[in-house]
Amino acid sequence: MLKSTEELKAQLSLSNQHLLNFKTAEREAIFDYNKKVSAWLFYLVRFTLSNYSFDNYKDLIKEEQEFSRRKYESDVAESHLVLFMYDQAFLDIKKDLTISIIDYELILSKAIQEIYYLHSKHEIEIEYAEPQDKSAIRGSIYQKLSPMLAEYRSLTLDEYKIVHNNHIKFRELINERLKTISESV
Repeated sequence: MLKSTEELKAQLSLSNQHLLNFKTAEREAIFDYNKKVSAWLFYLVRFTLSNYSFDNYKDLIKEEQEFSRRKYESDVAESHLVLFMYDQAFLDIKKDLTISIIDYELILSKAIQEIYYLHSKHEIEIEYAEPQDKSAIRGSIYQKLSPMLAEYRSLTLDEYKIVHNNHIKFRELINERLKTISESV
């Protein structure tokens, strides 16, 4: 009888440890995904085109690569998280958040491409221009950039409102999930 009681205790302890490990992995997956999706989002939000000029516009390509890298990291974290969270509410909120961030990124990418094109076109014009015309060409870049940057700021502000609301919904959902995990342990 004592032996079977000890075996039962050992089995319960093992079962509890397994459940605790599972809940810990779930919690870590939630934190990791939130960290990665937030890093992707806030990198995009803090990106500004006003830092780029005729002298450094080629660095814009590196920014798009960074956008892509951060999205990839978010996707990997998401694939791990969906092992634990796959209910419809989570899937819907995650989808809305991801789509809104992608839409925000598309606005940035379009602006980057337009600005890159504008600068590269003017770079060629400047290369073949007479010395006295080079200043006028540079001035025309800034005249064309001003309305582009204003449109970019307006579009990103509108999209950020959507992204922000989706991010709040997502945080509320994961906070509830974390409470549930804490209560079940």
